[in-house]
Amino acid sequence: MPQFDISTYMAQIFWLITTFLFFWFMMDKFIIPQIRATIEERRRKYDDLIIKADKFNKKAEATLKKYEETIAAAKQKANEQIKENERELEDFILKKENEIEEKLKEKIIESEANLDKNIKETMQKIEELQQTTVLTILEHLELTDITIEDVKKIS
Repeated sequence: MPQFDISTYMAQIFWLITTFLFFWFMMDKFIIPQIRATIEERRRKYDDLIIKADKFNKKAEATLKKYEETIAAAKQKANEQIKENERELEDFILKKENEIEEKLKEKIIESEANLDKNIKETMQKIEELQQTTVLTILEHLELTDITIEDVKKIS
């Protein structure tokens, strides 16, 4: 086996060192700088993306804060509007209750007047009926000298 031959050790070491230095030189001058450049570019891209993400995050937080403020203002305005509507409704109900109460009082007064009128008419009719009944009874008793005016005077 030639690799175990001592006379070829120097040539093998020479070519080992030469090959090693050649690959090292190639790595150092061409491959590692490209890898380093790629890594740096990736780092810059990631940094840019992080900066952009921070900007978007801040923008989103500002928008969220504005949204929450708008919602809070809208809720407050809605509550104020609800309270105003409740007050208007209470005033409207009170006004309608007063109107109905006035109409009811008028109807009660009118009904009482009609009732009094009907009572008087009924009492007159009862009186007339009473007088007619008395006259009829007197006629049946054959007392014809008593007239309706006499009966009216008596009652």
